[in-house]
Amino acid sequence: MKNLGKMNWGVRSTVAIFFASCALVACGGGGDTSSAAPQSQATASLTPLVPSAPTVSVNLAANSIAYSGNTTVSWTSVNSTSCTSSGGGAGTSGSFNTGPLTTETNYTVTCVGPGGSDSQSKKVSVAAPVVVNCATTGATGAINLSSLPSRLTGVAPLSVYFDTAGTTATSTDRPFHELEYKWSFGDASGSPVSGTTWKYGANPNANSRNATTGPAAGHVFEVPGTYTVTLTATDGSNTVSNNCTQIVVQDPETVFTGTKTVCFSNTGNYTGCPTGADHLQTSNFATAINSKVGVGKRLLFRRGDIFTSNAGAVISANGPGIIGAYGVSTDPKPIVRRFSNQEVTLSAGNFYTQGIGDWRVMDLDMDGQNIQEGSNYAVVSGSLFNNLLMLRLDIHGTWGGVGANHWILNPGQPIYDGWAVVDSKMTGIKGCTYLNHYNCDWRIYIAGQRLFIQGNSLDNEDDGGSHVIRSEFMKKGIINNNYIARAGIIQNTIKIHSWKWDVSSGGNSTLHTFSEQIVISDNKIVGGINPWTVALEAQNGASDERLRDVIFERNWLTAGTATQIGVNSSATNATFRNNIITIGSPADHHVGLLIGLDGIGAVPDHVDVYNNTIHSTLAGDFNGVMVGNASNVTIKNNLGYAPLSTVPNPTGVTMVYLNGNGASGLVASNNSTDFQIKNTAPAWLSATPTTPADYRTTGGSYAIGTGIGVPVFTDFFLQSRSSNVLGAALQ
Repeated sequence: MKNLGKMNWGVRSTVAIFFASCALVACGGGGDTSSAAPQSQATASLTPLVPSAPTVSVNLAANSIAYSGNTTVSWTSVNSTSCTSSGGGAGTSGSFNTGPLTTETNYTVTCVGPGGSDSQSKKVSVAAPVVVNCATTGATGAINLSSLPSRLTGVAPLSVYFDTAGTTATSTDRPFHELEYKWSFGDASGSPVSGTTWKYGANPNANSRNATTGPAAGHVFEVPGTYTVTLTATDGSNTVSNNCTQIVVQDPETVFTGTKTVCFSNTGNYTGCPTGADHLQTSNFATAINSKVGVGKRLLFRRGDIFTSNAGAVISANGPGIIGAYGVSTDPKPIVRRFSNQEVTLSAGNFYTQGIGDWRVMDLDMDGQNIQEGSNYAVVSGSLFNNLLMLRLDIHGTWGGVGANHWILNPGQPIYDGWAVVDSKMTGIKGCTYLNHYNCDWRIYIAGQRLFIQGNSLDNEDDGGSHVIRSEFMKKGIINNNYIARAGIIQNTIKIHSWKWDVSSGGNSTLHTFSEQIVISDNKIVGGINPWTVALEAQNGASDERLRDVIFERNWLTAGTATQIGVNSSATNATFRNNIITIGSPADHHVGLLIGLDGIGAVPDHVDVYNNTIHSTLAGDFNGVMVGNASNVTIKNNLGYAPLSTVPNPTGVTMVYLNGNGASGLVASNNSTDFQIKNTAPAWLSATPTTPADYRTTGGSYAIGTGIGVPVFTDFFLQSRSSNVLGAALQ
């Protein structure tokens, strides 16, 4: 992917001015020399005029204000000819009032002059609103509950990340892993477009949009209103509930009144365009965006129309903003059709816009026309850009889908915050061979914090892309209720690592940085032509790239034509629970979970493997959990079945296999025995299971009554579970 964002425009301006000056004075020849020193002496005495670079200083009357309060932003500059502010206003110096603020807001002023450009940003913090009649109830002495939303208000559709990292409990020093958190978003109506349940994932058309389970959560509020979010946490004996978080969602019809909305049509048909909106007839997507983008703008494209894209469109102004569709909701989405002479279809920010955000890109069909070029991405970051929601996008025929590229950021610069990809569908270019780059690129390539990927269908079709989801840095991230399928050759459906431990090389890449606090849940994950499906580890054995605090739960993994390993992890403080892993490739080796360090870095420590169901349908060896170089690994209540397994290989047929002598502090108990794995049917609901429901244990199963108490309180289907049952799914 090409990056033009960091071209040194200051140097280019200086060079242009120098050559312009040479046209007016004797720079190496020409002009009247009759009364001057000899030409060579005159030329040697000239010093090129190099304009000074501009600088800008931004000041806040108050850095922190009350909810719905306001403050004044002002700026001064030197060596500039003009300045623009993300909050409005222009001039080499100026000020404006923010108006009432209900969420943390970043304001950026950019000044330009003959010597280049300079930007400075200042953030206004906003206190939480006072929620009337809220309460924390239950065993408050045992659990101190923390619920922190990323935003308290904004225009619909509003994406919010919820975080419990501040929660403590007397029963455990690992509340992130050993408490069960349940969320209710107060949004029972769900999505007016997509309904009340998730279409994709491990439990499609059943998991509620209004509720989820886990120490972090993401939700998109699509309907204006005030929502009370309830969080409940339990350690199995003590339970606490809190309903003190309110989210205020503004009506886009109020926020984007009149000409704040622009409707684009390539035929001049504006039926369905909001009353009072501006109209522009064009068939060029980039022209539409670049000519009308601005603070507080809604840009709508007519459904059923085709808009070509022969140049890069840029979101170059701070939000709130929407790029979406108008017309009859049942009509096809507007098609944005890309041609080869551009970088990307839509760029979130550019070199001159650092730290802006709060935009929604939604309801578009983005067609890359199968052009096999590294710049053929649908939506990418062009600068530091925060709070970007991509909702209901159909992205196909593109070399890559969505990209938040940390390489365009400077070391130490903040990383992207608040990106969300929801209810979208992305497919790779079938048979792509561009530069032999593992069959094109990723559906989602993302680095950031407080991000979530949920409700999507992401498919590389085996040779249509590289990794399906890849993150080189993820802090506070959620991947849930997705269909994630068929990575390219020697690639993964999900690949998460971090930056090299001792190298600074991109946004927020300080030394000793973990990818951490990651929840991967309720996904259907399909293997492909590569031997391993999910990799939570360094990108290679020579890189020290560390993860910690990872939860992998309630996922359904199915095998591809070459699958040998379901999950390969080197994460410290990791929990794998309630997963159903089917290993059915013709390969001889079948491993459900591989835990251990491969290469350099920190040995994974404190890994819990609880209540997983691991099933092999073909011949070959079978290892439910393989443990390599790791410490303090606990493996309990796991159910395995591999009736066709043979023992031609040294690993044999076993629930727990020690690979080498690196494991220390291993505890393994109350799992299927090696004999049961090979010879005893678990009495599942179906003898030949093809869906997660088929893996429910029935009354005659040996799995019932042979388990032991562990901190797992519900099963694969979020039903309350007894502590003495093996496996992921109860009847």
